[in-house]
Amino acid sequence: MFDATFWVGISFLIFVILLVYKKVPFIVNKHLDDKIKEIKKKVNESEKLKNESEKLLSSYQSKYDASKKECDLILENAKKIAEKEAKDITDKFNISLKNREKNLDEKLANYKNQAIKEMQLYATNIAIETTKVVFDKYVGKEKKEELIYSSIKKSINKINS
Repeated sequence: MFDATFWVGISFLIFVILLVYKKVPFIVNKHLDDKIKEIKKKVNESEKLKNESEKLLSSYQSKYDASKKECDLILENAKKIAEKEAKDITDKFNISLKNREKNLDEKLANYKNQAIKEMQLYATNIAIETTKVVFDKYVGKEKKEELIYSSIKKSINKINS
């Protein structure tokens, strides 16, 4: 009278009634709800961590940008200082070079004047010696005394005037 299909259907129906009686669907729903809450909590924590990470990233990025600007500023100032120092050193070198040239020109002029004076002195000595020789040879004693006397007189007149 009752075949196997009937008994399978009855068994299935008893199984479903037992499930409902034991509140299995509610337990499954509760368990699924708990899992959903846990997953939502993890998602919220992940979003929170993501937001914090983004804030940290933007903070570090702004710090990096600020330090890069400061570094560029320092490099620019160092370059300006180096250029100024190089210019100052070049100017000092040029001034020193001009002073040395001036000193050398002055020394050269002094040596030239000294050489001219020595040549004049030498020429004067030669002229005096030549005059002595000529006087001794060609001018008599009376004439010498007369020339000496007139020279002394002229010298005294020049000194007095």
